[in-house]
Amino acid sequence: TIFYASRVSDWQKLEQIPVAEWLEKLSGKRTFQKIWLPLLRCKLGECWRQTSAAFIWATIARMYAARRTGLKKEMFGYVRGGYATVMEQFTNTLQQAGVEIRCNAAVRAIDSVDGGRVSVLLADESPVFDRVVSTLPTPSIPRMCHEMPEREKELFDGIQYHGIVCAS
Repeated sequence: TIFYASRVSDWQKLEQIPVAEWLEKLSGKRTFQKIWLPLLRCKLGECWRQTSAAFIWATIARMYAARRTGLKKEMFGYVRGGYATVMEQFTNTLQQAGVEIRCNAAVRAIDSVDGGRVSVLLADESPVFDRVVSTLPTPSIPRMCHEMPEREKELFDGIQYHGIVCAS
C-alpha cells in the first residue's frame, strides 16, 4: 500500500475516492480493519468517513519526502522546547520588523476602514492595523467580520471545525 501510494503522481483523482475504499482495495479488508482504520480514527475521529484517499496519499508522500534520495534515511527532527521555541523566535522576528502582536485580546469584531486598513474591536479600544492575522476558531470568523461578503461567510460556514489539541 505504502509503496503503491508513493508512486501515485495524479493525486487529484484520489479526491473522488473514499479513503476506506482505496485502502481496502490496496491492503485488503483485514489490514484496513486492523491497521488503517484505527489510525484514521485516531487522526480524524468519525470524519474518516468523509475523507478522501488524497489524505492518506499526502501523508505517505510527506513521509517519503523526509527520506534522502540515496541514503533512504529518515530526515525528521524536532526543535528543543517544541512549539514554544518556534513561537518565541517567530514573535521576536516579527517584533523586530515592527509588527505589533496582541495575545489574549478578546476580539468582538473585525471590520475594514478607509484605505483598506482593518479595525479590531476589543473590549476597551478599537485599534486600526494595516493587516490582521487571525487565530480565531474558524466558526467565529464570519460572526466577527461583519463586512465579509455573504458568499464567503457561506464558505466558512461549510467548514466542519474540529478544534485542535496540541500537547507540546
